[in-house]
Amino acid sequence: PQELGNLFRLKSLNMFLNFLGGTIPGRLSNCSRLLRLSVESNYLGESIPSELWSLTKLYVLYIGANNLKGKLPESLGNLTSLVQLSFGKNNLEGGIPDGMAKLTQIEILHTSQNNFSGVFPPAIYNLSSLESLSMYENGFSGSLRP
Repeated sequence: PQELGNLFRLKSLNMFLNFLGGTIPGRLSNCSRLLRLSVESNYLGESIPSELWSLTKLYVLYIGANNLKGKLPESLGNLTSLVQLSFGKNNLEGGIPDGMAKLTQIEILHTSQNNFSGVFPPAIYNLSSLESLSMYENGFSGSLRP
């Protein structure tokens, strides 16, 4: 529910593996202290609310295994504190935005099982802290850099 946005002091929200439907509440952006957000393995749909990209203190964001649609925006790069990011197993499409190159702290990145397309995202080559990368079952094309 949108009322989750009223929990201004919230630092961690874990709703993993429930039967939640609807959308990710845009009002979560009111929780400016939020460090961890996990809504993986639910039935959430629609697009990822643009307000989510203003949660600049997030270091863990798990939104995979839902039914999220649409494209990832450049503003994904605003989340420069992210260490873990998982949005695999959705219906996201388009390319990976160049703004992802700003996520220099990222160690875990899972984008598998979406409908991404285009060339392998050049932004990935700049993620020097990356320890785990999972990008299988997408539609990327072209060659990898040597």
